[in-house]
Amino acid sequence: MSLPYEALQWELNEEDKFLKKYKQCTVKIHAHYVVTLEPEDMAELDDGKPITEMEGWNDELVHVEIHDILPEE
Repeated sequence: MSLPYEALQWELNEEDKFLKKYKQCTVKIHAHYVVTLEPEDMAELDDGKPITEMEGWNDELVHVEIHDILPEE
């Protein structure tokens, strides 16, 4: 056996072990943010503009909690 073949086999075996241990999943989280809105932003929010469309809405992530980990099939 040549060294490049052995190295390739080792790499493929390591990748196979990794893929058996870790599968693709969907992770559902609950995230807490602190958002400071200017009066103009509050007026837009009051008019129905989604908070996620506000500039900088996700700048201050405070806490993330994992609720579910669902394996993909």
